Amino acid sequence: MNTPATIVSDDGLFRLGVRIMNRSASGVMIELDAYHVLPNSFTLLFGHVLEPCRLVWQIGSLAGARLEASIQD
Repeated sequence: MNTPATIVSDDGLFRLGVRIMNRSASGVMIELDAYHVLPNSFTLLFGHVLEPCRLVWQIGSLAGARLEASIQD
């Protein structure tokens, strides 16, 4: 997939550019440019889509997140 996206923390104070490497109906795998500790929950912004997510795993600069209910514009 390799789609650019932005992670935004629930409080809006943390923003990080990432790439969505793959996506399924229930989750995403994202790649960070450099290692950062991700928040447990965040919103993933890409295109015109806002996806509330919950972090499931993180190993170095790769992470997997479960998609919560989708919010569309």
